Amino acid sequence: MMSVLPGPGHISFARGVPAPEMFPTEELAEASHKAFREHSATALNYGSPGGFPPLQEWIGARHAASPERVLITPGSFVLLSLLARLLVSRSTAVAVEAPTYDRMSALLKRADADVVSIARSARGLGEAQPSIHSLLESRGACDLSVLISSFSKTIAPGLRVGYAILPERLALAMADSVLETYVSPPLWPQAELYEFLRAGHWEPHLHRIRALLRTRRDVLVERFTAGLLGRARWEVPEGGYFLWLELPSAINTQQLLKASAAVGVSFVPGDSFYPGEGGASCARFSHSYPTLDEIRLGADRVVALIRARLDADGPQHVAT
Repeated sequence: MMSVLPGPGHISFARGVPAPEMFPTEELAEASHKAFREHSATALNYGSPGGFPPLQEWIGARHAASPERVLITPGSFVLLSLLARLLVSRSTAVAVEAPTYDRMSALLKRADADVVSIARSARGLGEAQPSIHSLLESRGACDLSVLISSFSKTIAPGLRVGYAILPERLALAMADSVLETYVSPPLWPQAELYEFLRAGHWEPHLHRIRALLRTRRDVLVERFTAGLLGRARWEVPEGGYFLWLELPSAINTQQLLKASAAVGVSFVPGDSFYPGEGGASCARFSHSYPTLDEIRLGADRVVALIRARLDADGPQHVAT
């Protein structure tokens, strides 16, 4: 059976996979029992395309939106796919940051969209711009914006619960697409998630996994600092699963990945996150799954490969 988890002896910085100790197993077990008691008659059956109504209400209240504007799907990527199907056709102009989410780039490429890349620094756009929401709000049209989020990285990807806050007209069109695509959303994990959230487990859980991720991040940064300070560039991420590494232009990270895989370590080359050209000397490292010892060992192996290549080529500058 295929698995996204690395095999024995392999250290993966590639996919943003949570470590098993990040799952709130006891709280989810409690929520599951409560969901069986209170919602099994509805949550084990077919349901409306918008999702489990109590969870729609909870999400709507959190975002100050009516439940009718909330669409819950099996993960946020499903929402992106449905939106692309509805809104993007050949030559549709779509602006994205560069780098951007690699799976979204693939969606836009398949739709033959006209993708416009907006350069960004490590902390976002080059200079600060008004948010799309604020621009729309100032024109009395804030209901034209779309917010997409997911509980995969914060609770458990196996639950497959993502959601969108949509303008009502788009919510109706998306619901029709849901019916044409998978008939009924999986209500059971949504009911389990609802009881988890209703019990107040989310914020304490977020506090716990932030601490776990912070420790892993710090170890990765420590190893890059020890081996690559002055020879590569990175920003210490303030949260999340990933660190973005920028290397001198002499380093092609697709080639680096091949050498790295030979010593049992993987990551994602940076060009995967650019709709056009760019990112050839960049890489994304996920620190969410490996143990602390694996992070140290894997990072040191990659650093050794980078240093060997840079030493062979002489002084290099990081690409800008």
